[in-house]
Amino acid sequence: MKTQTRLFLFFLLSCFAFLPSLSAEQRELNAGFHDNWSIISSFSHTRLQQGKEGFLDIELEYSRYEPDSTATDILLHFEKMPFSDSAGKYSVTSPGTSSLVRQGRIGESAVFFPPDSGGIILKPRESVSRHGAAQLFQPGRLWKDFTIEFWLQPKYLEGGETILRWNGQRETPDGVQQQLLKCFVQDRRIVWYFNNFFLHPDSRPASYSFTGQTNLVPGKWSHHLLRFDADTGMLEYQLNGTPESIMYITSDSSPGSTVLLPYIGKRSSSQFTLAEDYAGMMDEFRFSSIFVEQPLFQRHPIEGGEVIFGPIPLEELGSEILSIDLDTDEPPGSSIFSYYRTADRRYDFALEDPQWIPFSPGESFDPEPSGSYLQIKCVLYPDGTGMMGPKISHLKVRYRPNLPPPAPVGFMAVPGDGKVKLSWKLVNQQDLGGYLIFYGLSSGVYRGQDSDKGPSPIDVGLSTEFELTSLKNGTLYFFTVAAYDTQGVEHRGNLSRELSARPSAYYGEE
Repeated sequence: MKTQTRLFLFFLLSCFAFLPSLSAEQRELNAGFHDNWSIISSFSHTRLQQGKEGFLDIELEYSRYEPDSTATDILLHFEKMPFSDSAGKYSVTSPGTSSLVRQGRIGESAVFFPPDSGGIILKPRESVSRHGAAQLFQPGRLWKDFTIEFWLQPKYLEGGETILRWNGQRETPDGVQQQLLKCFVQDRRIVWYFNNFFLHPDSRPASYSFTGQTNLVPGKWSHHLLRFDADTGMLEYQLNGTPESIMYITSDSSPGSTVLLPYIGKRSSSQFTLAEDYAGMMDEFRFSSIFVEQPLFQRHPIEGGEVIFGPIPLEELGSEILSIDLDTDEPPGSSIFSYYRTADRRYDFALEDPQWIPFSPGESFDPEPSGSYLQIKCVLYPDGTGMMGPKISHLKVRYRPNLPPPAPVGFMAVPGDGKVKLSWKLVNQQDLGGYLIFYGLSSGVYRGQDSDKGPSPIDVGLSTEFELTSLKNGTLYFFTVAAYDTQGVEHRGNLSRELSARPSAYYGEE
């Protein structure tokens, strides 16, 4: 019984002895996690962000407005402190205790205003106005179209909380008029109030006010947009893209009458205050001198983004790709489309631009594509709302390197009169392509040119013996041989042992 047990154990050990050679045929390349995605060659509307297990994930970049030198007057992203106007036209100061929080509605972060924080104060930069690009709140400025946009997540919604405020003064034949632009909370709704903000033709006092129709909800983000069309006088307030209130700022408050344009009085201080006594979060504030037709609602770009990995070296010509796997998180409605392409040389991707081929991550390839370099492209799309986007945490490529043939053994060199006959044993490899003979006048330096069979190296095909003729008698030559596979002579294996031989007339004719 003990003998049978020993035989069985010996059989198992014999089987396991073969496993390393089998597994050695396949190799893995892993990216993500610890290597910080070092194989990424390009991003397009994508970025790296801390994600799963504290490592970097690939995700869609955040959508946000980009400053337009002509249209954008104020642009606050609230992505870092101290806060700054991305349009570069206003200085920004924060007298209170506002802070940055990583819960942004557009972008990564937003600003949080605690109660009685004092908000932030914006003032036109003198250096900008001196160069002829006057800001909207520059004293004496007559406006045309304008749009105000921002995101809010209120904490309390107490009556009287002020979202934004501007005070000014303008001179008239009857004296000085106080001006006011104000947005505040009343009964959980947004109220817009304008006092002498729109210039009446005969300088009469003119006040306008309207209130949103929908109650806001504490702790919930909402998008607010106020826009004015200077051609028609239409002033419209939208909440989350839905019109809440519309009025016409004209001489008789009806369409078709004389339009009253916004005017910043010459006696104004130009100071603009944001969230001076508002409690909650705010994000992506934009004041522009255009009538915005398509406001930005999406967290991620609807057109998606892409990332390209590689070229990834697969060690050898003709290496076979077994599978490509991605560790992803795809919220409902979002998508990731994956593609690959291969080339034998790194620069072939630029010169030949091989076609991208779609693949299903994790599935084995059949047939298996081959090449010495691999590129992978992933195209990421958000869900239909643009709020949820997919992520990639890890990439794994399984491949089988096409190892070149081993060095030939049994190499022999027999000298003759003006010649040397070389022979070796057959290399047992299924994709054997042939052999190369190297010769030269120094050990390890195979640059011979004496033979009428050609300079070193000489491709002798699949023959296992070859005779170099027209060599110089009395000269010591050094020889070695290497095998190559069906990928071509560029994919040769190691050199055999080196032999030396000296042709001589002493050997005579055969």
